[in-house]
This record gives sequence, structure tokens and C-alpha cells, in this order.
Amino acid sequence: MNRIHSSSHALAIVAAALLAACGGGSGTGGAGTSSEPALAPGVPEATALQSVPVTDSSAVVQISLGEKISETRVGRTVFDYVYKLSISGGSQALKGLVAKLSGGGAGTTVVQGSVYIGDLATGQNATPAGTVTIRQDRTSAFDPNALAWTLNAFQSPSTATCAGLAANVGETALFPSTVGITSATLVAASGNTPERCNVLGVIAPRVGEASSPGVSQSYAIK
Repeated sequence: MNRIHSSSHALAIVAAALLAACGGGSGTGGAGTSSEPALAPGVPEATALQSVPVTDSSAVVQISLGEKISETRVGRTVFDYVYKLSISGGSQALKGLVAKLSGGGAGTTVVQGSVYIGDLATGQNATPAGTVTIRQDRTSAFDPNALAWTLNAFQSPSTATCAGLAANVGETALFPSTVGITSATLVAASGNTPERCNVLGVIAPRVGEASSPGVSQSYAIK
């Protein structure tokens, strides 16, 4: 009986030692206890309007992150947030306005920051169809005041000026001699992209060595 009791006592001592080494048994957590990193408060559902001057203009437009469309966890502490924009026009009417978010402070990366706003009348409020996506490392607090915006009044091309790019390919002020334009087509605005010229062409066209008599291959960067 004493022998059995001694064995049980020894096992109890070993078990207690193992629990102590693993930080268990007390409920208070030991040195070996792992924990999730502390997360700063999340990004807001919307931010306050900021006054942003329009490049090469005396016009000022107010802009902010509007409705939060989605929130996706892409890493242990990193999240992607997609927002629509809220726009408020100033004292001047503007044509083909384009907004670009280029930065946002510590822990913030801009994944997609360009949005085509379009025409904006005096004092008009607008919610463009396009969205911006920011990536926030939540170990850093999001600072809405650190959002960096630029606004440009887009100069819309016409069908004639767009097609003229192909006609003027020999003009070295526009294209170097190693560039060839095969087509230039006006494309309507859609999503985050404004109306634009879709230009197709080649760079450095050349003919390779003959692989066999009378047979050669043409090369170029398209």
C-alpha cells in the first residue's frame, strides 16, 4: 500500500511541474501564454469633409470617405476597407473632375485611390459610382485627418483629337521614332475610369534573324 501511495505522490509532483512549466493550472497565464496583438479602433463608417483645392484652378471642393461598402481581413492585423466618396461642390462649376487618394498616415496603404467624379455644378453634392480601397494595419490607429487628396479637372478628349494621335505618330514631340501607333479610339467613361483614348501600338519593332531560308520573325513590344 505504501509503495502505491508513493508512486501516486511522485506522479502528482511531475504533473504539477508540467502544468507550471506550461503556465497552466492557475488561470492567471504564465510566461508561455500567447496573446493576440492589441488592435487600435477600426476605421470610421465615414469621415468629415475636407476642403481640397482643384489643381491649376482657384476652385475648392469638399471630399470625404462616405459609405463604407465592405471590410475584409487580409492579414492577422490588416484589413481592406472599400468606401464610396461624398463630394460637395464649391462656388465654381467643374467639368470631368477626377479625385485621387494618395496617402493616409501611419499603417494606411491606398490600394485603389482614383475615382472619376464627372461634372460638378456649383454647390452640388455627389456620390460617384467608383470606390476607393484602403488597407489598414490595425496595430496603428487610423487617422482620417491624414488622408491626402488631389483633385484634377479632366480634359475630355474628342473623337477627332483621339484619332489624331495615330495620324501624328511621325511627330517626335509626341512619339519617339521607335514607337508606332496602330489605333487610337475614344472610350466612354466607366466605373473608376474617365472617358479616355485607348491607344494601341508597338515599341521598337524589328525583324529577327531568318530561322530558315526565306522565313523570319517580326518582334515588338505591344
